[in-house]
Amino acid sequence: MSHYVTFDSHTIPNCRPIIEIPYMKVTTTELLEGPVSIQEGGVVNMKWKLQFSSNTRSDLTDLYLTIGKKTFVIDGTTYSNCVITERGDITWDNMAAEFEGSLTIAQDNSS
Repeated sequence: MSHYVTFDSHTIPNCRPIIEIPYMKVTTTELLEGPVSIQEGGVVNMKWKLQFSSNTRSDLTDLYLTIGKKTFVIDGTTYSNCVITERGDITWDNMAAEFEGSLTIAQDNSS
């Protein structure tokens, strides 16, 4: 199933599947005396892993070059202050005759 997804008004072509990952900052420290101290950030953040494809390489490279906090939309649901945190390699799939790529997008909710 393909989703309608945009990032900073760039349509992310043939986006499938979207993996939504809630996460919380956790710090573990082993104390000198032996016990372990665990601290949680207290705020649940969101990030999404996306896979997509296009028969035009520029569709992917334009998206990969987007920098800064932008608006991210998944099937009509809007998330503000989002940033691309990971950019996978752009590869050519001979069987499908298209370019494939992947991104991880995270939401900054510090403000």
